[in-house]
Amino acid sequence: MKAQVDTLDVLAEGGSRRGPVHAKNEDAWYISRTGMSDGSAEGQLFAVSDGVSTARNGWFASRLTCDRLDQFLSESPPGDTSHLVEWVSEIDWELRGNFERAACTLSMLWIADRKASIVGVGDSSVWRLRRGEMVRLIGKPNAGKRLSAFLGMGSKVTELLEVSQIPVKEGDVFFLMTDGISSMVESAEIASLWKRFKDPAEVVAGLLGQVARAGGEDDATVVVVEIGGAAQTAVVAALPVDAPEPPKHLIFSDEME
Repeated sequence: MKAQVDTLDVLAEGGSRRGPVHAKNEDAWYISRTGMSDGSAEGQLFAVSDGVSTARNGWFASRLTCDRLDQFLSESPPGDTSHLVEWVSEIDWELRGNFERAACTLSMLWIADRKASIVGVGDSSVWRLRRGEMVRLIGKPNAGKRLSAFLGMGSKVTELLEVSQIPVKEGDVFFLMTDGISSMVESAEIASLWKRFKDPAEVVAGLLGQVARAGGEDDATVVVVEIGGAAQTAVVAALPVDAPEPPKHLIFSDEME
């Protein structure tokens, strides 16, 4: 998907792979269509979410989260990181108020005014590649320990958020990843893939394929965002290796009762 934000070309693609140990893909990802419901290009939002597998409705939480981001953005774009934090609080409240044991991680990237506003909870990460150097912006490795912060945990979630705002430059590349990617692929390998392909769709496909070849058991999801990339007349979307089920927040089945 290609858009223009504040005269900067933004090219982005996302994809997901279901881990073989899961009956459903518990990850979800989100790329706003233009950033604004009226078709203007004042900003663009990207996100990945990882349902907590020990929670009965973890898969549902991640899909609800991405669906709500789309709803919030269509109603009013965020002015700064404080609005993103408010969105997190609202989603957390909905998960706790309506569903038993529904939890997920979340990492968001909002590109506007030549700045990147980043908010995250849990171990889903956001990285920036600039001039060949990969830097982790948010998302602390969990190292197999129990998550200490996640959506659905309660009002204290806002106290545990990671929040960052940085300027963006032409040539920057951002990677939003669930731990199914970041725990299987080293940052240097990701930088090498970008150097080889220099295309978000190709890199998404390459990362998911690499996780599959390495025998990754967890769900794996990534969104790649290129700032000011070379102009392209056509973009071929990367097809997820195993596409997530669509959001089901309005469908109440026996499985969710």
